[in-house]
Amino acid sequence: MKRYIRTSTEGADREFKAVPLKSLKKGAWFTVKPIAEPTDRQVYIKDDYDREERKFMCGRCDDISYSTYFKGDKLVYDDSNFEY
Repeated sequence: MKRYIRTSTEGADREFKAVPLKSLKKGAWFTVKPIAEPTDRQVYIKDDYDREERKFMCGRCDDISYSTYFKGDKLVYDDSNFEY
């Protein structure tokens, strides 16, 4: 199940793909909302699957000690053009 959202930033159209978190590879960068120019706090990195929690552990780009858990079927936005 993929959804496409069109947004406009400075006259250039960008396309955001809403994909389930489980379809991304480990180490992939994503946002939880379709943000044209995300800050470091809004970009997450997919990490390992935790069997006890039955969720994927994800961390923020700006803080290596911050981690949160998301279910595998959560829709996230993979831009694959993050510039950091």
